[in-house]
Amino acid sequence: MTRLKIIRDHCLSLNLSIAVAESVTSGYVQGMLSAAPEAGLFFKGGLTTYSCGAKNRLLNIPEQQCKLVSGVSPDIAGMMAENVRKVYDSEIGMGITGFAALVPELGIVTKYAFASVVLNDRVQHRFNFMSTKATQAEVQIDFAAQLVLACADCLHDARIEIR
Repeated sequence: MTRLKIIRDHCLSLNLSIAVAESVTSGYVQGMLSAAPEAGLFFKGGLTTYSCGAKNRLLNIPEQQCKLVSGVSPDIAGMMAENVRKVYDSEIGMGITGFAALVPELGIVTKYAFASVVLNDRVQHRFNFMSTKATQAEVQIDFAAQLVLACADCLHDARIEIR
């Protein structure tokens, strides 16, 4: 069973919806979810925000907290997931932020991302992803696939039933 099918089936069987906030993956997660059969029945949409100003305006992420970590931390990913869930009035929120390219001047010497899946304010799963893909686009796609896989696994394994 594909990971998208697991997410789709879980959402449809429990009448749940999902929304996504992305930074490092630049819309790839939204693209993957929107490609699932009957996506309109469970996928409400998403936001892509790179700057701390945009994260603040659209997702209510404290700008100073964001700037301290260049917009990349487990807490930022968690707030992105929770707040996009609220923006779209969905039960499940996914958030991902990270670095898809090396930035030696900032001390970024590996390509990594933090992600979070929030379920109705009650359960939060946090993930750390790494990638060794060569190009920035390949890394973005890799991180998006890792998040879809992680979300499907946590929904399937936990058999979470949210009412």
